[in-house]
Amino acid sequence: MAKKERLDVIINDMNRNPHHWRLDQFHAMHRNGMKIWIGNGFFGYHVEQPNYYEPTLREKWQLHKALRRLRAYIADYIANKRTPPKSPTTP
Repeated sequence: MAKKERLDVIINDMNRNPHHWRLDQFHAMHRNGMKIWIGNGFFGYHVEQPNYYEPTLREKWQLHKALRRLRAYIADYIANKRTPPKSPTTP
């Protein structure tokens, strides 16, 4: 799988399953162990784990938009104190 495709999968997962992600001041972390550095802002975004990857400027913009939606989801979750949706089960 090409690096661009991997980042597309990450962004798609942020949009479809925001409850699988945690944010702190410096990282966006997925429950499967993926870690994205977000501490230095837009120009500093890069994937740290499982393999280091420096996205292109366009990919950073797409990641930035996905992170804004993720932050909005988390803020809404905290404000309404509702339980996150369950992940779908595969038969």
